[in-house]
This record gives sequence, structure tokens and C-alpha cells, in this order.
Amino acid sequence: MGISAMLLPMFDLEFEKPARGDAPKAPKRFAALCWPEGVTNNYWPTGTETNFQLTDVLSPLAPHKQDILVFDGLDNRAMMDQFPNYGGHAALPYILTGGPGKYLLYGDDQAMGDSISLDQELAKTQTTPYKSLVLGIDNKHEGNPGSKYLSLSGPAVGDQPNAPVVLDDVHAIYKQLFSSASMDPEYLAKVRAERKSILDHVGKDLERFGGRMGAESKQKVDLHLNSVRELEQRLDAVGTNYKPAPDDTTIDPYNVQHYDRIARAQMDMIIGAFASGQTNIATLLMSNSHNNMWVFYWLGGDFAQAGDGSFNPLRSHHELGHRGGDGRQNNDDSRRKDTVDKYFVSLFAYFIEKAKAVPELGGTMLDNCCLLATNVMGNGASHQNTRLPWILAGSCGGFFRTGRLIKWTNGMPHNRLLVSIGNAMGHSMTSFGAGNYGGALPELR
Repeated sequence: MGISAMLLPMFDLEFEKPARGDAPKAPKRFAALCWPEGVTNNYWPTGTETNFQLTDVLSPLAPHKQDILVFDGLDNRAMMDQFPNYGGHAALPYILTGGPGKYLLYGDDQAMGDSISLDQELAKTQTTPYKSLVLGIDNKHEGNPGSKYLSLSGPAVGDQPNAPVVLDDVHAIYKQLFSSASMDPEYLAKVRAERKSILDHVGKDLERFGGRMGAESKQKVDLHLNSVRELEQRLDAVGTNYKPAPDDTTIDPYNVQHYDRIARAQMDMIIGAFASGQTNIATLLMSNSHNNMWVFYWLGGDFAQAGDGSFNPLRSHHELGHRGGDGRQNNDDSRRKDTVDKYFVSLFAYFIEKAKAVPELGGTMLDNCCLLATNVMGNGASHQNTRLPWILAGSCGGFFRTGRLIKWTNGMPHNRLLVSIGNAMGHSMTSFGAGNYGGALPELR
């Protein structure tokens, strides 16, 4: 079915649909966010697949409920099978690789990535100026080789991961992506021409159909043609000149108290890079797999008070993960943990909102995206590698059927989700990562 045929049903018209063609389409994009420390039981939604209720922790996603898939029952089976005695802090190298890992004696981080991650596999076929963006928040000051890399290029080299350079200075990232010198005029002209080609194809189909219709139906098609032309103007305004808000020079990329501003600035730049055609693949590691450093000053109240001293003099994310338990204690520790979990969900909601704000043919950028929110573990107190609290947003060009809660009662290897995302992005992979964990998940479509 041609692109026009996908847009026309809204007019309730009956006529011959155009033959399948090779019209250009908006690019598909993949971005993954990752943070540690799992969740409590107060996170999990209730209800059925299509009639589910978001908890307070998930409430920031309420405006986007029809755009997401919430997963309940994903397991990091590759990690558990290879290193059954390792806790969740060692699981980061498996999140986007699906394993295998490599043994390294680094305390609780005894595994290091030893295979390629999905984002870097997808990046191989990209023709954009940047095959991928690999971003992180303060990747320099804490963590060992097993705890600070979400994206991996392939097998480890000795006792060091084979990882792309992680960009964590928001000012350097902004300059690299959005300075006039960094934006290749020839490439940007190509992006603009491709977008115009899509709209020209739709417009010609509609004009051809309009010539075969009665007055009333033709009037409806003319209205739709006007909307296509309006979209072209909006894309031209946003399109290749898209930039996020001006670089905020007051942000200190390595100041704990600036975490919230850093995170939002990095997400803004991912959306900007997508919109301007500079890349279609991105990852953002929101802390290493322990997160001893970050204290949630901006959440107010007692978050910046003295902790138990186990990881940080103040109440760090790591301490909250340990002391928050499974949430059923309903004490101050579990309350604080739920508040932090809700905060990270709100950041993902912000990311979704930004993608929705960019117009593209047939809807918004989000419609052509697969945005994946991941967590290193299932629960911060038990360090379990089961029941990972992951969420996917965007249909990736209609590949995923969103607005649903997907539950697996017996546990589902997360490798199969990685295969599904690879397929959604146009790769014909039938497996990914270590072991024979199976192929794509048909229930996501």
C-alpha cells in the first residue's frame, strides 16, 4: 500500500487504492535510555493487556498511554545462565547485547561486555553523518569497565571493553552536533530533498484520486492536500534547521546538583540530531550501574540529607535501591525509592513528549521511533535479574502495536525483545546475543 493510501482512510472514501510503490518513507530511529537500581512492587501496573491501570510511579506516562508498551516478565536470562551468582549491578553489559559477557574480578561488577550491542549492530548500516550517538551522564568519575558502558562495539580487548567513546559534556555535544561548522550543507540539502519527495508522492496520488471523484469527495481530498502542504511548511521550518534550545552555559556537566538539567539537555540533543538527520541511533546511560554519586537534591525534602554512609555520606541512588526494598514495607525508605523511580519515568515521558513535538509525515517523529527505557535490574534490594521494568514507546513506523501491557508469567528472555527491535528497524535478524533464546516476539505486533 502506498503512503497516500495509509493517510486517506480518515476521509471514509471508497475508491481504488494506489498500487504498491517505492515511495520514500520517514527514517526509523532507535534510542535507549538506561538507569540502575530496579523498582519496588509499587511500580507495576494492573489490569489486562488493553485495559490496564498505571500506578502513581508510572503516572507521568498517562498522556502517552496509547503510545507505549509496558513489559512485565522480561528476564536477563543470558546473564543468569552465564553467571548465575552475579547480582544486578553486573548486568549492564547485557542490557543491549544479550550477552555473552566476560569474567572480571571487580567486586560486584564481575562481568564485562564481550559482544556487540544492538545499537551498534544497527549503526553498521546507517549512512547518516553520525552512525550513532553514545551519550552518558558523568561517565568519567565513577565506575569500572563492567559498570559504565551500555553501548559496545564487539568482544572485549583484554581487560577493557570494546566500547565507543561516551560523550558526557553537554556543551561539547551541542557544539559537535549543532554548530554551523558541524552541519554538512550538502547532507542537509539531501535530507530536505528526501522529505520533499515523500510529500510530492502523497500530493500527486491525492490529485490523481481527486480527478476521479464527485464534488463532495473531491472537496475532502482538497482539504487533505492543503494539510499535506501545511505539513511540508512545518517540516521545512523544523527540518534540517532543527536545534534544541540554545546551549545553557550555566550547566556544569559534572556537578551532581545539575543532573536533571544535564539529562534533559542530552535528550533534547538526541531529538535534535534525529530531526536534523544527523543520526537515527542513540543511547543515553543515565548513570553507571551503581550510581553512588547522584543525590536527588532537586526532588527536595529529605533526599539531600545524611544517609547510612554505605555508599555516600548523603542518600545516594544506590542506597535508596538497597533500603527501598520491594515497596511493601510502606516506610520512608520505600517512599523515597518510589519517588525516584517516578522521577526517572518522568524523564522518559519528557523524551516521548519531545519526539511527539516534531512533525513528520503521517504524524510525529515518535510514530517512526522505537524509544526504549531500560533498567539494569528488577529490584535494587534483591539485585534480581528477573522482571525487568522496561517500557517501549513509539510504533517504529507501525511495526509495534502500542497501548498495551504485555505480561509473561514464566519469564521472557530479553534477547527476544532485542530481536523484535532489530526487525522493526529493518534488520532481518532471527536471534541476538548469547544462547538460543529464540527469535522475535509476535505478540508485540
